[in-house]
Amino acid sequence: MEWLVAWGWLCGHRRHIQGPGDILAARRLDAPDDINNADPLGACELILVEVKSTVHPYDHFTGADRKAMREVALEIGAEPWLAWWPARGPLAWVHGARWPERKGRAQLQILPEGEADG
Repeated sequence: MEWLVAWGWLCGHRRHIQGPGDILAARRLDAPDDINNADPLGACELILVEVKSTVHPYDHFTGADRKAMREVALEIGAEPWLAWWPARGPLAWVHGARWPERKGRAQLQILPEGEADG
């Protein structure tokens, strides 16, 4: 959440609210000039984030979990994101449109901090 706050997001941890995702974050962009090109989340204004620090991005983030996150994000008008930050590795942002539907490991391009995969 500290990373998101540094980029201008107002964040809430969902541990006290039942449902998918770890973080619900919002910000307001009034004009295209408000978008920082280095911001990996681009023009998003409302996001639902699952945070993982596992060896592989989808370990303990099952197909059912991913489906539930997509559905809830759609209901509330948010963009679903995975923030995967493995030990000794860079933070990678993966949009829900890029998540695999079922078991198996999708190809994931690890981008430097400041760029998103999606």
